[in-house]
Amino acid sequence: LTNSDGTALTQSTSTEGEGIVIYAESSTPSPGIVISDNVVAGYQRQILLGGAGLSAMSISDNQIGVGAGGLPLVSAGIGCRYGLRLDAAPSPTISGNDIGGCTYDVALSGAQNWGTIDDGNGIYTLAVLDPDDENLQTSPATGTGAQVTNNLVGVEGDGATPVLLTSVYGVDLFANEDQATLSANTVAGHAGTEVSITGGSNDIISGNQIGESQQGTLVSDVATAGLQVSGVANLVVGGSAGNDIGDIHGPGVSLTNVTGGSLTNNLVGLASNGQ
Repeated sequence: LTNSDGTALTQSTSTEGEGIVIYAESSTPSPGIVISDNVVAGYQRQILLGGAGLSAMSISDNQIGVGAGGLPLVSAGIGCRYGLRLDAAPSPTISGNDIGGCTYDVALSGAQNWGTIDDGNGIYTLAVLDPDDENLQTSPATGTGAQVTNNLVGVEGDGATPVLLTSVYGVDLFANEDQATLSANTVAGHAGTEVSITGGSNDIISGNQIGESQQGTLVSDVATAGLQVSGVANLVVGGSAGNDIGDIHGPGVSLTNVTGGSLTNNLVGLASNGQ
């Protein structure tokens, strides 16, 4: 995956394939899998996980799409599509990871939206549907209860320097990913949306630094939106631990077709010191 010092293995000008792939159906469950302390980079999809059988998975303290210290390993545009992609898995814990340098740094789908396709001649290829694909499946949505905490997404290990400003999406929950908690994460340095949620219910977004550094200072952020939410019920943004949402080029918070919930105790458009 990388050399022992955390630098990239020799690679061509394009990335291919997957670094780590795990799939388990509910009929053949593999609960409690732990993925920790790895450096995974140089692939089109660094970590690809899926299936209702992957319950209570723990993904912690990894460098994903980046090397030691969260430093970028590949140049902009080389081809990392996903840092961490996780579909239909119940109750995963994602914590303490450094993730960056990909089009989608973190993407969680409530329903299974990747798998193999037979071309009719017995040749199978892997297909992964993006969050905006017209063929996206939204049921059965077994992805629920994700705990996403204390991750650096889009910034280096210093918590402030963007990995690649050509990265587009920070954290993306879609296809009815349900009852997720995003807390104490730093998500910054993306050209699109820092945090996006589409579908599902009872999500909690609290205590995050969005579009600013881990230290609460503004960073060079070109994001089109800080937090963008659509079609979610009973959403909590802030509460006892408010979010700090920095000086985004688009809306700091955008809510569309959201029913119920609350938006309280957040700092939007300013650094953590209120300036």
